[in-house]
Amino acid sequence: MRSGRADLAYRGRTDLDPSSFDDAADMLCGLATLHGLAHLVLDEKATHFFQGTNAKNFVKDYYLPQVVERLYPKVAYTDCMENRS
Repeated sequence: MRSGRADLAYRGRTDLDPSSFDDAADMLCGLATLHGLAHLVLDEKATHFFQGTNAKNFVKDYYLPQVVERLYPKVAYTDCMENRS
C-alpha cells in the first residue's frame, strides 16, 4: 500500500479517499505496474529490453532506478501542489 500511496503523492494527490474510484484505480495501476516490472526482472525477461542483463545486475548496474525514474519522472513538489485543484 505504501507504493500505491507514493504513486498518488507523486501525482499530487496526498489526501486518499477510500471510497473514491479514481484513488483506488490510481493505486491499483501504480502497484500493478511496479509488480509487473519486478516479475519481468525476476523472470529475467528484462533481458529482451536490456541486452546482457540479468536479475542481479539489473539492480546492481542501476537499470532499475533509471526505469522507475523514466516511468515516474522527477517533479518538483511545488508543481504537484499547483496541479492539485
